[in-house]
Amino acid sequence: MKENPEYELKLVDRTLKTNDDQIINEIQENLLITYKYYEIAFNNEKINSVNTIEEAEELIKRFLVSNLFTFHCIGFIPTRRSSDLMKKN
Repeated sequence: MKENPEYELKLVDRTLKTNDDQIINEIQENLLITYKYYEIAFNNEKINSVNTIEEAEELIKRFLVSNLFTFHCIGFIPTRRSSDLMKKN
């Protein structure tokens, strides 16, 4: 989230009619989706992306076993990407 939300207690007039479409549109306009994933890098070049740290560690182990006799610089980078997918253009 860009900033922490602020909450306050308010009494609501029960005669007030709400518009669900307007509420949904307001939420969509301010929605920010953030994805967390792990990029696998080999010699500082991205070779794959996975969703969990366990998947990243397993992929690195398999790579190291298959390349047992050569030295390589391989690791993973925790990455976040934000997207305003719900916003209308």
